[in-house]
Amino acid sequence: MRQRLDRARATALLDPRNDDKVAEYVALQNESVDRAGTFSDTWRRVLWTRPELDYTLKRPVGNLAKNTWLDARREAQKEAAASLGERYGVIFVYSSTCPYCQAYSPVLRHWADANGVHVLPVTVDGAMLPEWPDSQLDHGQVAKMGLAGKPVPATVLFDSETNQVVPIAFGAISADELGERVLLQTRVEVGDDY
Repeated sequence: MRQRLDRARATALLDPRNDDKVAEYVALQNESVDRAGTFSDTWRRVLWTRPELDYTLKRPVGNLAKNTWLDARREAQKEAAASLGERYGVIFVYSSTCPYCQAYSPVLRHWADANGVHVLPVTVDGAMLPEWPDSQLDHGQVAKMGLAGKPVPATVLFDSETNQVVPIAFGAISADELGERVLLQTRVEVGDDY
């Protein structure tokens, strides 16, 4: 079908005033659309009868199921955030003059307060942002974490079991995205969520 379509299109384009050649291409195009429609209809009917093939059961798209999934996802994000302190420390690396750090800082502060999460703020330029008056000065800990030269703001987790840094975000992100990334990095195995 693809070869026939390509050939008919090329023939019609070479002689665009020939009604018969253009009509042949249009007829083949319509046949192709009809076949695609039949395929699409069959696809959805297969999913109705073989639920093991239906990806939307894992990641819903309909309003009712999607809202239910989102409610469960938000709860999982809250649980992940609430249990962070059992294994992870949250570290926020920033520069007081960075506009993205200034915009993101209140978002992180609000998220941390709302979820009972302790954050260790580290300033790379020695000046504090208003949300983090207890910030630590960078005395080489940023480099030890492998973050020297990386963009700020940087939000990372320190995994106390593996002694490794787990990046959450470089740059300013929303509280919702922050919660999602914490969940994915701490509770979801790679490949399980997509």
